Amino acid sequence: MITSLIIFAFIGVLYVKANMIYSNIVLLLFGYVPYISTETGNIYIVNFDIDKLVKKSHEGTSSQSPTIKATIIGNGVVLVRKQDNIFS
Repeated sequence: MITSLIIFAFIGVLYVKANMIYSNIVLLLFGYVPYISTETGNIYIVNFDIDKLVKKSHEGTSSQSPTIKATIIGNGVVLVRKQDNIFS
């Protein structure tokens, strides 16, 4: 039991140090799916249909962009949660 915890902690540290948080199996189990933006190269981890995020990002005018609440969890890795945003 203790050995397993040490191994999982070690793997977790490797994921964070190697900036591979987006490929975390636990996130997939909780319904989060990573998407890589072809425009920015950022990795977006979302728990909803990515098309809703793309549609929301194209709303608004040139002077006022829509606001999307997100959390930066790594270098170029962004977490966008459905419960933090209103998508139509």
